[in-house]
Amino acid sequence: MRKQKPALIYFGHHKCASTWIYLIIKSICNELYLNYKIVDFPLSEKYTLDDFLLDSPVDFIVYRNANYKYITLKNYKGFHVIRDPRDICISGFFSHLYSHPVPDSPWGKKLKKHRDYLNSVSKAEGLLAEIKFSHGSFNKMYEWHYNNDNIYECKMEVLTKNSYEEFLKIFSFLGILNAEKKAKDELGHYIVRNMPSIIKKNSYTTKFLPTYTLSNSRALKIVYDNRFSALSGGRNKGKEDKKSHYRKGVSGDWKNHFEQVHKDYFKDHYNDILIKLGYEKDANW
Repeated sequence: MRKQKPALIYFGHHKCASTWIYLIIKSICNELYLNYKIVDFPLSEKYTLDDFLLDSPVDFIVYRNANYKYITLKNYKGFHVIRDPRDICISGFFSHLYSHPVPDSPWGKKLKKHRDYLNSVSKAEGLLAEIKFSHGSFNKMYEWHYNNDNIYECKMEVLTKNSYEEFLKIFSFLGILNAEKKAKDELGHYIVRNMPSIIKKNSYTTKFLPTYTLSNSRALKIVYDNRFSALSGGRNKGKEDKKSHYRKGVSGDWKNHFEQVHKDYFKDHYNDILIKLGYEKDANW
């Protein structure tokens, strides 16, 4: 019996570059003729990631707002991206104030109420509210298991600073990179090229087909095509547009916005998260 390929999964969190990463994954999947699907809705103990994959057989899962306790799969390879929680607050503050879409969902109603509040108070009060609003994402990162051999762990700060090198490591870990590859086998290329229509007609997945891989140069071109300046309308990292989804693109921006009241609240409630994630060694920051 042919061995089933592992599911490929991106594990993300709110305001951890998930839109940018998704665009790269989308391009990768289109290049390799892989099916992908976004998981944005909350999973539960009664409906885990394994249940989702059984209902919707796909090759690549984009699991944003990931919760480790609902990962019940055995046969998978994935990568997980975290970010300094303080920068999550700053990114979230401007996004929730201006640019984040408000979906027609329970979370969308919560976001609209939050946005209305942010627009009614001072920046200092709004930022404090944003810190409190983000506690769910912080808890998910704190409760994550960081020693899973099936998951490549990555910090957004590293991924954005060394995008090309880090994405090559990720693609290699996922088994979709072949440094020596020059071209796809012609017959294999033909089969895979026509698989989307077969899948559409038969609701079939490519999980039993060989894994087709990318050359280094093609993978790097995909990352390049999705660089910050290309997505932000020509702005370079560090040049801010508060109302853009791609606002600034730099790490450590919390230092430009946190006042003492925000530092004190963060230390009282979330400093253990900063220490566990490796962003601080103690409370002396």
